[in-house]
Amino acid sequence: MPRWLLPLLAFLVVAAAVLPYARTLDYQFVWDDAYLIGPTLDVRGPADVARLWNTPFDQFLKDEAMTRNYFRPAVLYTLAMDRASSGENPRGFHLTNVALYAATCFFLWLFAWGLSGRPVAAALGTILFALHPTHAESVAFVSGRTDVQAALFLFAALWAAVRFGPSIANPMWKLAPAAALLLPGLFSKEVALFGAPLLVLALWLRDRKLAAGDLARASGAVVAAVAVYLVARFSVLGSHPIPGLAPVEGAAAQLFTSVALVARYLPLLLVPVRLSARHEIAPVETPDLAFVAGAVALVALGAGLWITLRRRSPWSLPLALFALTLLPVCYVKLLSGALLAERFLFVPSAALALAVTVGIAALPGAAGASAAATAAAAAAALACAGWSYRRWRATSSEPVADEAGDLVGGRTDRDPGGTLA
Repeated sequence: MPRWLLPLLAFLVVAAAVLPYARTLDYQFVWDDAYLIGPTLDVRGPADVARLWNTPFDQFLKDEAMTRNYFRPAVLYTLAMDRASSGENPRGFHLTNVALYAATCFFLWLFAWGLSGRPVAAALGTILFALHPTHAESVAFVSGRTDVQAALFLFAALWAAVRFGPSIANPMWKLAPAAALLLPGLFSKEVALFGAPLLVLALWLRDRKLAAGDLARASGAVVAAVAVYLVARFSVLGSHPIPGLAPVEGAAAQLFTSVALVARYLPLLLVPVRLSARHEIAPVETPDLAFVAGAVALVALGAGLWITLRRRSPWSLPLALFALTLLPVCYVKLLSGALLAERFLFVPSAALALAVTVGIAALPGAAGASAAATAAAAAAALACAGWSYRRWRATSSEPVADEAGDLVGGRTDRDPGGTLA
């Protein structure tokens, strides 16, 4: 491999993350930012550090009727650092969001490379992730930092699992570096908790000589990190695992709507053309076509996981990542605002990057097949770039052309529901 190739791939990955969002440095605060960014973030000493730690994230909405369900002190700390350096100027906050997004993509590339041993394929998959149009809300919206920051530490932990785990002799310590990196992600957003089992799966796939007993001992570090998080969460929030008031009433309607949401997310992930800052989705009271499609998708996902896990195939990781990080937010009893939000696809969309990487790596050595797969991945990345460009272009002039532009352009004339999701 040429010495210049790896620095070039790293540059391309970071550039794909940074260049589309460079314009967001001039955007203003919008939506929940008005509640979140303010004097409450000022830190003058240890007492303020402790205060932010003990402040539920959704308390910033100042709605006393809401049950407090979000414990995300790591995000509050990074916001407090931005406020200390930038004051009321939103540019510093947006700069941090873009930097976090670049780091997220970089660690996703490292993880995909470590899993497959194919840095070029990993770069193509990661560029597809970096350009995915559904990421605009998470990156351009300051309060969307929860998605980016949780993903950053989750992907860094997964990289550590495949990079350091196999070389550590003592099974008890194999996942210790990964667990340490996971902790800040757990304190950033709950999606990192859903993704915690992926660390054990990644080590199992990478370290082929690892026995079942050693794998169980290695998982202790991850269990310990999750336990630390849950104890801290309970000490601040108390025993409130789910929102007190679900957006859909009735057990049957909750089931039908949850399954239908799976089908509604798939087109947004695979063909992200019709995007919006707010998707109005009605509850599903009786089985309909969306419910049937969602049920078929769940069966296919379950079958794929069963087959790939039995074969110890690397394909199990993108499938598991998608299932573990998306399906919980399809369960309507865990939701407190809109039923469907593009931000919920931020971490699950990394499954596309891993699928591209694993797919190219699994091809036989024929140059023609590899070239065709590489060209297909590049074409998909270009398509995402085109869709993203149309979305970002909506902010170049007034009035904003579509709903998505209201968000990424920094306008405040539409309210997304104020859920701090």
